[in-house]
Amino acid sequence: CLLELYGVCGFAGHRDWEIPNVKKLQSIVDYSEFNPAIDPLFPGETAASFYWSATTVAFDFGVAWGVDFVNGGVDDGGKNFDRRARAVRAGSD
Repeated sequence: CLLELYGVCGFAGHRDWEIPNVKKLQSIVDYSEFNPAIDPLFPGETAASFYWSATTVAFDFGVAWGVDFVNGGVDDGGKNFDRRARAVRAGSD
């Protein structure tokens, strides 16, 4: 990391962040919640919005799966759209 010289590499003391696959991203949805549909005990702020996953749609490499945290729905979308992303620690299940 080039920024390590300045002591700012990583986030929250860790450098193993990644964009989760769609299954892992959906695992933080709480379907009893709405707008956002996320477990209230899950740390960090989550907007009631669509978040990308790292899972590409098998039949179209220009499309990826994501989770809409308004209601917890899973959907796909063109990778050319500006959407949010939520990083998780690598290896966290």
